[in-house]
Amino acid sequence: MSAAAMGILGDDTRSLVVSEFVELEVLPKSTYNHRNEEPQFMQEAINAAADNVSWSSNLTTQAMELAKRHGLSAVDAIHANAALIAAVDELATGERPTKSLCRVTEVKVVSIRDGGAADAHRER
Repeated sequence: MSAAAMGILGDDTRSLVVSEFVELEVLPKSTYNHRNEEPQFMQEAINAAADNVSWSSNLTTQAMELAKRHGLSAVDAIHANAALIAAVDELATGERPTKSLCRVTEVKVVSIRDGGAADAHRER
């Protein structure tokens, strides 16, 4: 896990909000590849989250609109809409700042990749 990700997860001034889709995205591959410490750490972080946005038809319907508006993949649209539903201050992502998720304007998106931020100073 990157230092930037650890910095976000270890920041006491932040509250972690996840969705069921975060777990689906981060746990299976590391478990399959026998990176035993990574899925255990991520599961503990998910379990400690302040909020967990559950799947709903509303979540996916609104995610579809975000996907169309910003050219997002299905999972990125769901993550962005879950962030909107939870009314988070920012959405931290492992996507590069040049990826479509970082074009979302409805919530501040911050990339932890390449030390970059996805237009962190952009007005919302």
